[in-house]
Amino acid sequence: PKEVAVKEQKRLSRWTTSRVSRAEAAGHRKASATASAGLWEAVKSEPLVWRKLLGTGGGWFFFDWSFYGNHLLQGKILGLILPGDTAADAWENISLDIVGIFVVLFAIQLFPWAGVRWLQFWGFFSGGICCLLIGLLWPALIDNTSGILLVIYYIQYGSYWIPNTTTYVMSALVYKPSIRGTLNGLSAAAGKVGAIIGVTAFTKMFEVCDDKTGDDHQQCINDAVQRVMFTSFAAACGGMFCTIYGVGLEPTGAKNKK
Repeated sequence: PKEVAVKEQKRLSRWTTSRVSRAEAAGHRKASATASAGLWEAVKSEPLVWRKLLGTGGGWFFFDWSFYGNHLLQGKILGLILPGDTAADAWENISLDIVGIFVVLFAIQLFPWAGVRWLQFWGFFSGGICCLLIGLLWPALIDNTSGILLVIYYIQYGSYWIPNTTTYVMSALVYKPSIRGTLNGLSAAAGKVGAIIGVTAFTKMFEVCDDKTGDDHQQCINDAVQRVMFTSFAAACGGMFCTIYGVGLEPTGAKNKK
């Protein structure tokens, strides 16, 4: 009888625990559903929310497409412009990254005066123009006056770091706090999709040259560089459109107070 009572007590304890656990799980599901519904209602109540998402997510998509695709090929393109040994290649890449650091520090100082929207637009514009110039001038300059290409390439890389900073902070400017984190996450995800597309597409453009030799290989590489640059120019145009249409170009900060 004592053992039976103990077993019955354990059975009742397990049954009670199970009921409590199911009740807690149901409560968590209900709270999650309520929170999701509240978030969705908050998103729908945001004025021009999908247009803003095009500005933040679309701008991030086109930027990452061009930036990460080009960044992966940075060493290859620098090696074509300035052929050298491993040490020289390393210093070229380091100097290019130093340019990026200085541009970021400078762009941050311009946020209060010029406004994030304008900076993003001009970052896309200057980077796109540099890509277009490299694509157009590459066949004529790569074999003799490659120093001009090098200067343009440094400007292009520096220009990339302007939208690289603005895409991170744009969501804080255009969304209300209740939905800011969610839509910033969606925008960042769109950027990663663009990065995957850019890296894959640009790598494939060069891989088709692996089976070629001699002059045919060099010509194929030159054609691949041009395709990369023209595609990057198109991506910059897409970024400018998303910025203008999605979040607008109204100046902010000190410039807007004048």
